[in-house]
Amino acid sequence: MKTQRKQGSRCSGMTLIEVMMVAGILAFLAGLLVESAESMGRFTSRGNTHALLQLEAQRALKSMIADFGSSSVRTVNSKSFPYVFSGASASSPFDSHTHTLPTMEAVSGDPDFGTLWEAVFVLPADLDGDGRPDMDVDLNGTPELDGNKDGVRSESFDDLDGIWFPSKNTIDTTTGVVWNHDEISFVLTTSPDGINRLERRVNADAASAKVIATHVERVQIDTPATCQWTIPLNSLRVQLFFRRKDSRGTLFRYRSEVVVALKNL
Repeated sequence: MKTQRKQGSRCSGMTLIEVMMVAGILAFLAGLLVESAESMGRFTSRGNTHALLQLEAQRALKSMIADFGSSSVRTVNSKSFPYVFSGASASSPFDSHTHTLPTMEAVSGDPDFGTLWEAVFVLPADLDGDGRPDMDVDLNGTPELDGNKDGVRSESFDDLDGIWFPSKNTIDTTTGVVWNHDEISFVLTTSPDGINRLERRVNADAASAKVIATHVERVQIDTPATCQWTIPLNSLRVQLFFRRKDSRGTLFRYRSEVVVALKNL
């Protein structure tokens, strides 16, 4: 009787070659994961930096539109407004607004390279703080105010006391609108940490400065005359140029522009 020789079963373990192949595949996959994570990190960094610049632009333009939209082309306190000046150097009678030129990194050929143009303007008075422009309705040289907060505007002592000073305001003899002599300006400065800041100042006083945007490379505020009449009369064009580097030193730029119609007051 023939006996059948039983073949030994194949070893269930892996050979060295198979182990090396698996290790190589795992290393390759790990490399892909690392590269993907790094790429995602770079993408996130770029997205965050770009989003930050957009946020700065939106915040700045919102503030500037609110102010410019309430201003007008007017002669107030014997000065013509709005006044725009270049290179941080203002001429008489606005020379008090001259300030140190900020550090601008753009060079010729860069999209954000150019001359700095800033603006000085005035706003209607709101001496009684009711959120409405003050008026001299009967055009007699004295406005009707609500200084005592009783809901009634009048020229009485109670309504004018402590808030009405003729030397600090100009009444438009046609419309009766009261214009405050405070001069508001938007200027670009460089802070001690080297970051450029767009500031809103009152009467050129640095102590009054309110920062409305950072990482601003350049500001360009144009009247119709300074931009060759490419915008409507009684309007201003605002262009803001931002630049910022992310944590890896990659430079990002962002530009925002708006044309603001001034009030016909």
